[in-house]
Amino acid sequence: MYKVIYNDVVIDLLESVRYGKYIPATKRVVATDRSAANCIVASNLKDRYLLKGVPTPEGCNYLKVSLVPITNEEYYALLEKKESPFESGIRRLRKNKIDELRDICNKNITEGLQIQLSDGKFHHFTMSIEGQLNLLEIRHLISIGEQEFVYHETGGEYKTFTREDMQIIINEMFKHKQSHLLRFNNLKKHISQSINLDEISKITYS
Repeated sequence: MYKVIYNDVVIDLLESVRYGKYIPATKRVVATDRSAANCIVASNLKDRYLLKGVPTPEGCNYLKVSLVPITNEEYYALLEKKESPFESGIRRLRKNKIDELRDICNKNITEGLQIQLSDGKFHHFTMSIEGQLNLLEIRHLISIGEQEFVYHETGGEYKTFTREDMQIIINEMFKHKQSHLLRFNNLKKHISQSINLDEISKITYS
């Protein structure tokens, strides 16, 4: 009895192991013994996993897994869980990937961007939570007719900005935020709908 582990998540259970060897020239797997194997057959008899500790064959994009022997008791205990190992594994993988992308999204938002103001030059502004609240307050002041505002660019001293420049800053900053939130939400939706472990693992924020 064995459990198949990918990224610290149990994704499959095997009563016995069917070993295979991926052949780059034909992009096919042929049956072999343990000593010559670089992959194993999944419990559904359709998918293949690449074994950790062996070189990755050229053109092979199988998940690289660890094969861990387990007792009969552990095997049947895992089988009796409400979720199958695959369902549990893909749920955890989805959560880990979404958390990873959320952190990147938030980092990109708070790092801010370069904005061209009325002087024709580009100025960098960060977008911390405190900064976002300040911008919301300034936007309210603009709406009631204020003409000058105290603010600062990244690493700079506080100084006076005109109504025109502050409106540019606010518009560009929130456009920047919305762009990243939209990207994250689209990726999150894609991850939530995918049932392909390899596809989920390879999704990046870029």
